[in-house]
Amino acid sequence: MLNGKVCKKNNKLLGIIFGLGIFSLVIGIVMCFTLPEDAGNYNHFAGMLSGFGTGILAVAIIKTLKDKFTSKEKLEQKEIEQNDERNIEISRMSYTIVATASYIIFAILSMVFSFLGYGIATWLCIAAIYIEVIIFFISYKIFEKKI
Repeated sequence: MLNGKVCKKNNKLLGIIFGLGIFSLVIGIVMCFTLPEDAGNYNHFAGMLSGFGTGILAVAIIKTLKDKFTSKEKLEQKEIEQNDERNIEISRMSYTIVATASYIIFAILSMVFSFLGYGIATWLCIAAIYIEVIIFFISYKIFEKKI
């Protein structure tokens, strides 16, 4: 039997993705119509937002339709696989590797940008590292209390 908690979590996440897609698309379209022709990079940003929003909406719609037309047996099997302890541990190890790689990538990028004289990009990379570390400690404390 499907676990209602997992289904509600997936539906909530899908709703957030759908809302993010609509928000990005609307902001991009509004920017396209309100920015002057000589706005330069802002026009590119508006197009990027519109494309991002459209892509996110497409993913949300396709996922919704796929879930709607998938048999209950397949959904149950998928949930069992998703909640398998081995798969959960593999995901955790993968996330750890990705997080470590992002620290290293941001550090290298900040050095490269610094050598190239791009001060703002350097500080943005350093800020991203600090934000990742802060998120790690906050989530660690939250999970420490829950577990």
